[in-house]
Amino acid sequence: MTRSIRPAVTTAARFAVASGAVSLLVAAVSPPVLAATSGHAHHSLAAGGPQATAATGAAGRSVGTADDDTRRRPLDGFLIEALPAGVGPLVTDFAYEWEEVSHRSRVWESGPDHEGAYRVDMSIAVLRGESLTDRESLRSYLADYYELDPADWQLTPFDPHGHPGYRDRAVAFWLQSPGVAIVVKLDGNRFSAGDLLRTANSIRPARTG
Repeated sequence: MTRSIRPAVTTAARFAVASGAVSLLVAAVSPPVLAATSGHAHHSLAAGGPQATAATGAAGRSVGTADDDTRRRPLDGFLIEALPAGVGPLVTDFAYEWEEVSHRSRVWESGPDHEGAYRVDMSIAVLRGESLTDRESLRSYLADYYELDPADWQLTPFDPHGHPGYRDRAVAFWLQSPGVAIVVKLDGNRFSAGDLLRTANSIRPARTG
């Protein structure tokens, strides 16, 4: 497997990357957009990475987007019941695999701006893989995925609803159960740590039956 490949979600997340053993399937939901494929390698999942500086000032309130029912539409078995105020209305779902871990992610974007560019505001992903056995294995996997030095990644223990994980100012992740993890990542330049925590704490398993 080619370890350098990362699915890219820029330019309104409208492109699916297919290269080697990594595949990306796009299902745009608001508004519909055309999926395409590209053989190029990419290295960015969302704006404002784990090391991004958080915005200062009021945390803001969490709301659902006006034109998408994402709070009622499960993401791989999980509901997201709160979103940061101001998160973009363009919502796109992705499915791909990296290092034998499946990713099902949802990305929120704003745009276009006056230059026609789009901005990634937030992404939430459900990860499933046998290698995700505990908090530390999840941390190690994500450090590799984000191409970070684990020694330099300053994290605080985070246990939403009793599930072991970590967070910083722009990303929160935890092990929902052995083999299943959730990652919430937002643009730390536009949203606060309070926005991150409220969104992360709002995620819960969808009821079945």
